[in-house]
Amino acid sequence: MSAVLKSKIASFSMTEAEVADLLSVSADYLYRLRSGRIPAHRNPPPPIRHFHLGGTVRYRLADVEKWVEQQADATVIPAKRGRPTKADAARRREAQAQAENNLVA
Repeated sequence: MSAVLKSKIASFSMTEAEVADLLSVSADYLYRLRSGRIPAHRNPPPPIRHFHLGGTVRYRLADVEKWVEQQADATVIPAKRGRPTKADAARRREAQAQAENNLVA
């Protein structure tokens, strides 16, 4: 790859350190995110699209912005813990009864 092409690519892309600074996270977090080293039980977000240029990892600004928007749109549903309430159990029984009636009818 020519030096001119590399400089043009570098002008519209960002290094891992620049993206980490922009997102206020560590560069190590971005590395762990893209390499899949965050355990699944921690519910990590999908990695940001990236490419390798020489020995460095580069990110396009448009891809970083798209990733941030996706994270803002994502909703986290908290896991319910413990025993279900009486109302939850009643709703579940009612739904099962309706499903059984639909199968019979």
